[in-house]
Amino acid sequence: MQELEKNILKTLVWFDVFSFPLVAGEVLFYLMNVNFLDKNFTDEQKGIMNYELRTKKSLDELVNKKKIEQKDEFYFLTGREEIVEIRKQRKEISLKKIKKVKKLVKFLKFVPWIKAIFLCNSVGYLNAKENSDIDLFIITKPNRIWSARWWSVGWLKLFNLRPNAKNKKDKFCLSYFVTEDNLNLEQTKISEFDVSLIYWLTSFQPLYFENDLWNKFVKTNEWVKKYLPNCELCESRVLGSANNTNILKNNFSLQEKILKKIQLWYLPKELKNASQENNNKVIINDKMLKFHLSDKRQEDFEKWDKNLKKKLNY
Repeated sequence: MQELEKNILKTLVWFDVFSFPLVAGEVLFYLMNVNFLDKNFTDEQKGIMNYELRTKKSLDELVNKKKIEQKDEFYFLTGREEIVEIRKQRKEISLKKIKKVKKLVKFLKFVPWIKAIFLCNSVGYLNAKENSDIDLFIITKPNRIWSARWWSVGWLKLFNLRPNAKNKKDKFCLSYFVTEDNLNLEQTKISEFDVSLIYWLTSFQPLYFENDLWNKFVKTNEWVKKYLPNCELCESRVLGSANNTNILKNNFSLQEKILKKIQLWYLPKELKNASQENNNKVIINDKMLKFHLSDKRQEDFEKWDKNLKKKLNY
């Protein structure tokens, strides 16, 4: 099997974990570690190669070898035809959820010290289930992360908009905050090839950001291209952005210290304990608040690796 075909299988097997078939253009966009681009062709040849045609040809070869199948415009693993309809259904579900999150962002962007709000995870991929919550990634002003979390999470809790054990549907999960001087998420990897983190970043859709913060975030995380060389996060996916001139954005250093103490005091014990394990599932400091106690990165990697070995027959 050619290197490109192997990379295509790696990619399709990963997205199969989430019942997400890909069209040809998406296969190219999300293609894993395309080292054939560097090994087989000179710079001059790369400039004239049509990689879209090359990818399409390899997809057709895999279909002929019965490694994958095609329905409509989608490619997927053999025997997984049902995920085509699943993707279509989840897209409609996700679009409804996005309407809800747009309304929330109109409020959240005026919360003190919030500099950017990105949609992520299943809704960002338009692959949400009916009962899925809506995950947001928030960037704050330096030295104001605890204040930003207090005002945003606090209001959501007051109006019963946060997910709980009994109900997650259309609730808003604000479990990831970083300051704008700490945008490089490579520091949160759990392994050299943290496939979950790499693809998670491609789910990001900016809902709101100040100045040039989206482009700054993308540039800071260009390390992803080492694994996904064709992946380009771009503003064409932006759902809306605006400048925030909130008059509440002042320097309240005393408030920050007080709100930090209060939040640490009532933070669940399991989160505090998990933050001491240094496994990057839960991170608690003045530059990053990451509360992913049920982090499934290792579980998803093992599922992907097991299925991939079956496909490659080793």
